[in-house]
Amino acid sequence: MDRIDIFSRSNKNFFSINSSHKFPRKYSINKCILYLLYAGLGLAGLIFFYILFICLSYFFNRADLALEIEQYRKWVHGTNEFPKKPPIKIYASEGTLLGEYLPERGSWITLSACSNLKWLKEATIAVEDNEFYSHNGVSYRGILRAAWRNLRSFSVREGAGTITQQLARNLFTGRERSFYRKLYETLIAFQLEKQLNKKEIMCLYLNKIYMGEGRIGAEEAAWFYFRKPPWKLDAPEAAMIVGLFPSPLYYSPLNNIHLSLKKQSMVLDRLVESNVLSLKERNKAMRRFVKRYGIKLGLEADAGQVGQYGASRDFRLNIAPSVNEYVKKFLYKSIPEDVIQEGGLHVHTTIEPKRQAIALRIVRQEILSLRKKMLAKNRAIDAKKIKEWSDRLNGSLVSIDASSGNILSVVGGYTIIEGSMTQRVWSMLRQPGSSIKGFLYAVSLDEGQLNLDSLVVDEAINIAGYKPRNWNRKFLGEVELSRAVAMSINTV
Repeated sequence: MDRIDIFSRSNKNFFSINSSHKFPRKYSINKCILYLLYAGLGLAGLIFFYILFICLSYFFNRADLALEIEQYRKWVHGTNEFPKKPPIKIYASEGTLLGEYLPERGSWITLSACSNLKWLKEATIAVEDNEFYSHNGVSYRGILRAAWRNLRSFSVREGAGTITQQLARNLFTGRERSFYRKLYETLIAFQLEKQLNKKEIMCLYLNKIYMGEGRIGAEEAAWFYFRKPPWKLDAPEAAMIVGLFPSPLYYSPLNNIHLSLKKQSMVLDRLVESNVLSLKERNKAMRRFVKRYGIKLGLEADAGQVGQYGASRDFRLNIAPSVNEYVKKFLYKSIPEDVIQEGGLHVHTTIEPKRQAIALRIVRQEILSLRKKMLAKNRAIDAKKIKEWSDRLNGSLVSIDASSGNILSVVGGYTIIEGSMTQRVWSMLRQPGSSIKGFLYAVSLDEGQLNLDSLVVDEAINIAGYKPRNWNRKFLGEVELSRAVAMSINTV
């Protein structure tokens, strides 16, 4: 008799197998099959009760959901009891519109206006749900296609959510990844299709989907990225916005113009495949788009004027960000808040639109030039560190009419970021530095201590221990007053 000791007592082991004791093979297989059957039935039971729990949750909430969906239907028709409040408009000196401040955030495109959103609707259907008009809320073919692609890639690379399911998620369920959310969202999608028609669903979807940079809905996105209402978007503009849907942060033209243009091209290609756009029209429209917004490609990639004037989420139109932010703060200091929230105010400023546009362009060009020079001159330093230093170079510009005191243009910095465009101009505390010299020279000229032909001396000086010096640590000796002013010499 052969004996194999495993974990024997001598080896501090615990049991042994005797080769003479053999189990019937058929008996073992049957037992395994039985155990697997029990396990399968148990798992199926758990899944069944979990699905039943989700369905019961939906059933008990169905009446409230139906009421809320009806309110959304009235909202999209513009017949609900909460009318849209008019924006606060800010004007330049000659009546040009500089900004529109919204008392209430969010897009509100009514069904009648949605009928004019040709390119947005076509692009959305081509990319997000090309069976939108034929399914009843769920695309079973889309589910199988997504499952097959995910299986081939051994990862979750594609979802199967229709436009109706995405709307259900935006309105009711949130974005957490769970079977509960997906099934609950599907049940709501069936109810949306039952209570709303396709036009209402599409219009609600374009009002409620997140489109990046803090913008919710097509109206906010169109004004933010392209400074126009959504019904005036052309095919490339609409394609760039629709390209944001899968990941607004990842595909934002302000974060990565290369990825944004790549996604935009994919959307336009889908429009060509759907015979909505010809290949010739597509290429011509893209060339026009790149030229219109001054988009740069290659190593010096730049989004140009796309999203350039979006300093505040509260502004639908924002041509002069620093001015508009200041007006907004001024209103809250000067007028009761309930008056502001009603909207409809018209604010007139002394800003000249042409000067404002030139000032913004010059500030951006000069700061960009300085940053490039700094990078070029310091190549030996750690690239990441010098990039951080160069990005901190900034500036501002205020142009004033000396005779009237009117402010003609204001620019608060290179990058238009919420808050910084006003802080650098209106409230950031700085040492007066050389700016105080102009006042001292003016007093000296007024009192006759100096005149325009005076000669002054640039030399070392000690006033009770105070020893001012020049930035280059050199002294020029006797110089003309005009040169001393131009070179901002400290000792003089």
